[in-house]
Amino acid sequence: MPSANFIRADFHNHTHYSPDSILSPRAFVREARRRGLTTAAITDHNTIRGALVARELADFPVIIGEEVKTTDGEILGLFLSEDVPRDLPASETIARASSAFRTRSTPSALPCVKMSCLP
Repeated sequence: MPSANFIRADFHNHTHYSPDSILSPRAFVREARRRGLTTAAITDHNTIRGALVARELADFPVIIGEEVKTTDGEILGLFLSEDVPRDLPASETIARASSAFRTRSTPSALPCVKMSCLP
């Protein structure tokens, strides 16, 4: 059980709004609770829809994110309020998500935030 002084978070998760996941937002919230997460980012491919649904269902903070396909690779945007268009150059993607925290989504890229707790 997490201490009051610590958070237990996972910053790269997908729901069935991504083509590579079958997990519904409801199932994600249930599994996150079971695993003791105190916050989570949902970063579906090229959409924030799954994160928006999960935020309404969760009793813990859900960070609205998106894994955006760019012409230069994939970028995670966190704390988003709208979808970021796909297939733009990375520099334009970053500019469009300028108020968001960003990181490359692949482990082989520059330093990456990825703490996997969920499948």
